[in-house]
Amino acid sequence: MQLTRDDIADQVLDTALTIVTAQGWQLEAVDGKALLEEVQKILPDGEVSVPNLAVLRKVLSGVQKEELPKSDAETIFVLDAEKVNLSRALQILGDDPHEVRQRFQLPPPVARPAGPKRPRLAAPVQGSALQVDEFLQVFKDLTSSDMNKESLLEMLATRAYVDEFEGTIHAMDATLLPRDPLERLKQLFELQSHWRPERLNSLMATSLAGQKVEAWLGKHARQVYMEFTPGEEVRMMTKKFA
Repeated sequence: MQLTRDDIADQVLDTALTIVTAQGWQLEAVDGKALLEEVQKILPDGEVSVPNLAVLRKVLSGVQKEELPKSDAETIFVLDAEKVNLSRALQILGDDPHEVRQRFQLPPPVARPAGPKRPRLAAPVQGSALQVDEFLQVFKDLTSSDMNKESLLEMLATRAYVDEFEGTIHAMDATLLPRDPLERLKQLFELQSHWRPERLNSLMATSLAGQKVEAWLGKHARQVYMEFTPGEEVRMMTKKFA
């Protein structure tokens, strides 16, 4: 299969950031020449796909600090830790889960136990969506970050959602949700049938300017109690009329 220009750029970005992490280089002062040399060595046809620093800088533009200090030489890349973390997280979300598990040698996913208030679902397969814990492990491997699960999910609040039944994480772009509140709520429930109240409130807030979100949701959704961990009930929001 022939790679597109975007595929090549993603491959170069992944390789470059992997090298920076593996070498333990400071994000704020990456030696561009050294990085270029390593990227060209590792990538097939590296000298063709990344012929010079200008090309590498362009690929890294999305994870660099917006305003570089005037004293920085052209050969120094000043990377932004928050942008790098977000880029890595979105990369994992966009990759095939089976390939991610193979690349990072993750064990096969395990199904959550069924309970009286939790349906028995089919056992996950190797190609099923990543569990949140798997996602966190891969993220830490890629970034050497000490970010915890809560902070990681907060960073991805508008870019991903968690399926509470399966404990899996999925890509979502909240900016593409309808502005009309009823249509927005409908689409969110099409993504998944049950939401934690705080997540649903957050995702609905932008379309309910001037209104009390909880009161509005009280009219258009209903609360139920689900058991994701045996013996522990969690309040969830679902469709008003299922």
